Amino acid sequence: MEQSILHFYAEACKKFFDRLQNGEIADMEKMAESLLEDLKDLTCKLMSVVLEAANLEIRKDKDLQKELGLLMQEHDRIRSLLTSIGRIDYARDYYKEKESGGYFYPLDEMTSVEAYQRIGHNIAAKIVNATTKVSYQRAVDSVTGGSVSRQTAKNKIKEVGILEKAAPKDKSECKVLHVYADEDHAHIQDKKRRSNATKSRGKRVPYVVISEGIREECRNRRATINATHFADKDLKSAVLWDSVAGYVNEAYEVSEGSKIYIHGDGASWIKTGCDVLPNAVPVMDGYHFEKELKRISRIFPNKNIRNRVREMISKNDERGFKELMDSLVADASVSDAKKGLGSKKYILDQFEPIRNLLTLKIPGSCTEGQISHGLSERLSRDPMGWSKEGVGRMAMLRAYTNNGCKVEASDFRRIETMKEKSILQEYAENIYTHAVEGAVDWSLFEKEAFTMDKASGTQILINAYGENYGSALIN
Repeated sequence: MEQSILHFYAEACKKFFDRLQNGEIADMEKMAESLLEDLKDLTCKLMSVVLEAANLEIRKDKDLQKELGLLMQEHDRIRSLLTSIGRIDYARDYYKEKESGGYFYPLDEMTSVEAYQRIGHNIAAKIVNATTKVSYQRAVDSVTGGSVSRQTAKNKIKEVGILEKAAPKDKSECKVLHVYADEDHAHIQDKKRRSNATKSRGKRVPYVVISEGIREECRNRRATINATHFADKDLKSAVLWDSVAGYVNEAYEVSEGSKIYIHGDGASWIKTGCDVLPNAVPVMDGYHFEKELKRISRIFPNKNIRNRVREMISKNDERGFKELMDSLVADASVSDAKKGLGSKKYILDQFEPIRNLLTLKIPGSCTEGQISHGLSERLSRDPMGWSKEGVGRMAMLRAYTNNGCKVEASDFRRIETMKEKSILQEYAENIYTHAVEGAVDWSLFEKEAFTMDKASGTQILINAYGENYGSALIN
């Protein structure tokens, strides 16, 4: 082992000086990148040597094998683990446990490497975080240089489990909360319809954002205050609203005087939020209301319809609105009459939320913006197809990262059948130190620094040259 370590160090030093002699330092940043890769490669090799030395220590420790009831099955099975510094290849022994009849690798237990694990949890977390911004393929290319497949990225997303932003420990007083609810539509691939010309169908992806209001950032630009994003991995709106209600209950002190405004386009799943959240007030999203007014204006032009509808709703004159629409429909063509009746029904169904939009002095809605930035830029803006499970998990991850959170190595669920062997964990604390003890002689770096004799002839000559050179510069 000593020879291997010294060989790796010598090889790394030779590469460094070869780069200097070849003039690579002329581009210092490029050389720094090359040296970083050399150091990563050196570290991987050193890790392999240490792990294999520890494996030999276990093989030689007959007392440990007797205590655990281990029977050797095979020497030096190769294992590869992709980590943040690169791929580490090492050999370890395979044992059978007498009492349980199971098989395992003691070295894997000591290093917390799970069965069949090929990618470290740290690098897996980096891949999953990258997938929230770019495609699976681009994510693995940027993180691993393409050494793993895009299917690996998809598998790691499944392993993460459910991720939600934790509520703050101290509750805040809730006077006003704004809840923005809307949905994105993602294309879902359907294997049963592969033979048809149309190979995908739309899937609703509900999304909710709560905030404490809106503040002015600069001219014509606003931002939500303490926004928190929510999405359900199974795309179930009932579960989503339960998560929102649970967070509100944990994060805020809601009293009788509190108001929670739910902004939306009037979809039935959004209306259920009023039954879940306390003191909820439905508010129509301004974008969708204006869109409907434009639609009515195109059907019945030159009737000043937009202002008349606004005035009637503001005054809560539902009867007057019905009479207005009925009179317009009576004089219209069959096609326009059908469209007009559709608009009439839509506005009557959303009469209260629209009146709240027009009469309550509250900030405007930003549901479309939340969907655009929260989901669409990853799920539906570019042509792409998803599985139902994939789009749900990605929506959950987008909400999680939009909350300022990051996927960590600890978020990956551990295999439930992985055994806890405390004796191996205790054993591991000393085995690595013992395995590398005396492997390298560092005494070369412990020698006393050379002290120059100031009275020596060489030192006197150097001082004289320095004085003469300084006098020449002054003159």
